[in-house]
Amino acid sequence: ATLGEGEARHIGKVLRMSAGDEIVLCDGKATDYFCTITEITKTYVKCCVQKSEPSSSEPPCLVTLYQAVPKGEKIEYIIQKCTELGMGAIVPVQTERVQGSPNIRRDRLMKISLSAAEQSGRGIVPEVSEKISFLDAIEKMKESDIALIPYEDESSVMLRDVLRGKTPKSISI
Repeated sequence: ATLGEGEARHIGKVLRMSAGDEIVLCDGKATDYFCTITEITKTYVKCCVQKSEPSSSEPPCLVTLYQAVPKGEKIEYIIQKCTELGMGAIVPVQTERVQGSPNIRRDRLMKISLSAAEQSGRGIVPEVSEKISFLDAIEKMKESDIALIPYEDESSVMLRDVLRGKTPKSISI
């Protein structure tokens, strides 16, 4: 496996690794590769793959967050923390009373998701979708095994009651 200049700088300067050191690489699709660094320069790192196995850092259930777009840069923080917590996908939602920025740069949000996934040792990089309408979000949520829309004044139905006895493959929140 050959890594490019950005990764080479990080591995060499920040992590202070050198030839002979062991490193775990991930393909972003839930496979970890256990490697030995064979060569390191300023512009690339070459690694020899010793073995591969499915990533053990991913939850068994795909959780998709449908997030109303907040004010300012808060969406970036939300994406970072949700990636670290194990969300499988994040969908920005334009709601009726949203005060958030109408121009969300998906490429920037994907970079934040990638960085957070690397930092937290994730086996996948959560997809950050294009912004969709609230009605489109409702329709997409129906595709999940369980779809949850919390209501702030709910007092009788608890989350644990909704999930008790179920082993869903996908949840939309």
